[in-house]
Amino acid sequence: MIDFDLVLQAIGGRAWSYQCFLTMIMFWNAIPFGMHTLAPVFYSAPVQFRCNDSATLNFSTTVRDSCKRFKLHRRCETSDYGDLCIQNTTTCQEFVFESSYFTNTIIMEYSLVCDKQVFLAITTSMYMAGMWIGSILFGYISDRFGRKCALMLASIGCLVSSLCLYFANNVWLFMSIRLLVGAFCYPIFMISFIYVMEINYKHRTVCGLLMHVPFAIGHAINSLIAYYFTSWRKFNTVISLFFVPCVLFNLLVPESPRWLFSHNKNKSGIKIARTFFKKANMEPDSSIWEKTTRNNTLGNTSQRQYTSFDLFKPRRMRNVTLKVMCIWFSSSLLFYGLSLNVGSLYGNIFINNALNAGVEVLVSLFIIAIFERVGRRILLSVSIIWAGVGCIANGILNLTSHDKERAYVSLFGKIGAAAAFHILYNFTAELYPTVVRSNGVGMGSMSARIGSICTPFLIRMYFKVGFIPDFVYAAVSLTAGILAVTLPETSGTKLCQTITEAEIMYLRSKSRQKHCHDGEETGL
Repeated sequence: MIDFDLVLQAIGGRAWSYQCFLTMIMFWNAIPFGMHTLAPVFYSAPVQFRCNDSATLNFSTTVRDSCKRFKLHRRCETSDYGDLCIQNTTTCQEFVFESSYFTNTIIMEYSLVCDKQVFLAITTSMYMAGMWIGSILFGYISDRFGRKCALMLASIGCLVSSLCLYFANNVWLFMSIRLLVGAFCYPIFMISFIYVMEINYKHRTVCGLLMHVPFAIGHAINSLIAYYFTSWRKFNTVISLFFVPCVLFNLLVPESPRWLFSHNKNKSGIKIARTFFKKANMEPDSSIWEKTTRNNTLGNTSQRQYTSFDLFKPRRMRNVTLKVMCIWFSSSLLFYGLSLNVGSLYGNIFINNALNAGVEVLVSLFIIAIFERVGRRILLSVSIIWAGVGCIANGILNLTSHDKERAYVSLFGKIGAAAAFHILYNFTAELYPTVVRSNGVGMGSMSARIGSICTPFLIRMYFKVGFIPDFVYAAVSLTAGILAVTLPETSGTKLCQTITEAEIMYLRSKSRQKHCHDGEETGL
């Protein structure tokens, strides 16, 4: 099997322009994904409402329950409304909404208030459930049929499904389409990240970490688009059009040579690898392929097709996978819990959202600066616990009604949550060999989606028992922070190609050896 790392070493940095071109296409794929993932901040932003009752003249009028219709008469000995008093009440069927920012949100259009408020959590959870389905389905498609095939299918599917959301005339159809959008959109980011990791060598870590910057840029652009397009339909249409360049750009992307070589498609892999040599103004001699062919005694990939079940067969890989799943779940719960709750914080919703996105960009740059100097495990553990500390402080402030301070503390917690997510993608990709890398990242992502599915329901608890969500986040983060320390350290290692090599790497990590292969094989 040809080792693409050795091919890239032979090229050196002379094909950097071509690698940058392909990497920038993958970066673009992350922008619309960030937009759609955090779109609920605006299309389901909190609004004031009251029952369409003639007795309640404006939003400053004091009423006992905005979900009830009050039947009133003017002559009464006692009254809670001056010269008005309540004769009886009925369930309100029609509401009047008022928002300082938006002309139409899904709350207004579908009347998602009172006993229908639970649909707000469900609509967001459906998108996250779609991401869960997509991470499994496209993890398999990507490993089975190739990165480009999966990217094209996901890009087209996301463009079509997101535009169809315009025609959702009821909440059930809205939720169903959002499920499809999530199922197609997340795989674009997941596969793009894997592709970036596989076509780069020297700057692989930096490129992988930078993948989160365009996601944050998309997150920030939402503030600008939502400010000018105050109807949720127009807002969704505009952010959906960002997928058009994704479809066009992905047509220019070749298949990952690393994937081709790992599946013994050497003829196709060599053809694409020659493109890298051509872009480097080099002409490879015929012996280069023999020099870069690795000894397959460490594990023959043959034509076997791997699935997510293979992650649980080897003992050490099974332990790593279970820990990775738990940490992904916790990090996702923290990240989306702090990100999606922006609309409820003190201050301007557009500025708060942009600040949250800005924090992610700064975190990315900081992580890049220290990633190779600090071990992955320690950095991940500290980041998750940092977020947990922020959640504890947020919960305490919630109890004491310090709303303004909560906005600042939430940003503090977001720093840790964003850092953990940034580290996790790179760390997980480094933990798994090429033959199951998409499945490994997909399995971690699947666990993250379970956490993000739970997040909207926890956010709804802010309106009932405000401090509980923060303390749940804190407990989960402390557990994940401890587990992170027990994972194998991948700093300074080469990407493994086979499951056997990965098992050796896990074993050597305990002995502080940091080479995926080369050297004597240890008994498994």
